[in-house]
Amino acid sequence: MEDSGNSLFADVKLTKKGADLLNEGAYKYFSPEIIFHTVDDETGNFISNLLNGGAFTNRPFFKRMQPL
Repeated sequence: MEDSGNSLFADVKLTKKGADLLNEGAYKYFSPEIIFHTVDDETGNFISNLLNGGAFTNRPFFKRMQPL
């Protein structure tokens, strides 16, 4: 992942079907799954704003996202 000021970018590996769907414009956005407050199971340390996963979608939670 790369933080570019007000944007966050990531390199991802897609399946052929996933790449085809994105290239065809079937999905326009990536919507992240964020855990705002949790504890690391191994260290016991408090973690905030953890990017846990996400999905390609046409209705992202964050409305001001740039299309893919």
